Amino acid sequence: MRIKTVIFDLDGTLIDSSEGIVEAFNYALRQFNLPEQPHEIITPLIGFPLDSMFLELTGKSMPEMKSAFRTKAMETVVNSSRSLRGVNEVVESLFNSGYKMGIATTKIRAHIDGILAKLEWEEFFEAVIGGNEVSQVKPHPEQFESLLAKMKSNCASTVVVGDTINDILAARQLGITEIAVRSPYGNSIKVQQLKPHFFMEDISELPDILSELNLRDK
Repeated sequence: MRIKTVIFDLDGTLIDSSEGIVEAFNYALRQFNLPEQPHEIITPLIGFPLDSMFLELTGKSMPEMKSAFRTKAMETVVNSSRSLRGVNEVVESLFNSGYKMGIATTKIRAHIDGILAKLEWEEFFEAVIGGNEVSQVKPHPEQFESLLAKMKSNCASTVVVGDTINDILAARQLGITEIAVRSPYGNSIKVQQLKPHFFMEDISELPDILSELNLRDK
């Protein structure tokens, strides 16, 4: 079946908001008299649920920690967000080629909307779903299932593009074609070990991969 729909992860795939995330995490750690962590320790965890991130960094996760992070993140995440190299061109090209595009991310909806507005991407994405809009985030497939329903798409005509194991594992549970991209946050080894259908060194490879998939369908 011809590929018609592309579901993207956000952070590490389309954008980099790591400066704002690191600032918010260290703010939360300071509130509990915990040592701050350097950028290179926090960034490989981006894209995972907040509970997992705090457990990895501190050995514990409390609602108060997450609340402190979210308070600061409202100031820092959207402001720090920038598109990754080549992404603007790829997103515009796919939109002009008629692909339906969606976003599934652990970010909350307020951050997603702010980022899309800042980058002037609202018209490109037919549907988005944040981590606060589902009961279970990736690697559970709920976000992808919800997006497919909203976009009136099916698994066979869809690809998922992401930079973490959570994107690949969620897609795999639904039988969706998996396209991984090397993460700017340095967590790609585990992704490659999963042997996704495609692994890109750069997002600029995506249009050619989609063309290849659609040629196979002829």
